[in-house]
Amino acid sequence: MALRARLEGLEAETARPDLWDDRENAERVNREKNAVEREVGVYDSLDAGLEEVETLLELGRDEGDADLLQEARERCEAIDASLVEVELRQLLGGEHDDSNAIVSINSGAGGTDAADWAEMLMRMYLRWAERRGFKSEVLDLQPGEEAGIRSATLRVEGEYAYGYLNSEQGVH
Repeated sequence: MALRARLEGLEAETARPDLWDDRENAERVNREKNAVEREVGVYDSLDAGLEEVETLLELGRDEGDADLLQEARERCEAIDASLVEVELRQLLGGEHDDSNAIVSINSGAGGTDAADWAEMLMRMYLRWAERRGFKSEVLDLQPGEEAGIRSATLRVEGEYAYGYLNSEQGVH
């Protein structure tokens, strides 16, 4: 209820004719409104999914249909995965967690082995970002003397990119 009330308040604020007099504030309000709309959408989707599962279970039991019961189980598993994601997002409430991220990787003093490891780490971060649907870009890359990299700077853009990268659970 509080989330929907906040959305209504933000919608009223975006409808104000003088909103764009202060561009920074207008952008902040629009970003927050979009984030709240996404959150409300997630909860609405979960609610609708639970109602579908209830219907499938009821029909499956009444008709003795194992396929409907299996479909209900599969939808429950999908809802469970969504709930895990929602729970993690609730933990990402830090000041910058919903922002994009800059990742710096440095091989340090370890010679070729450290440079190889740094390159593997960079590839892991890039693949992780791709699997999550984040946009990633290599901003700076310093190759190693023999192999690997001495350093790299990456930009990762996406919803809660900083929070996920900064959390212990984010990168799997």
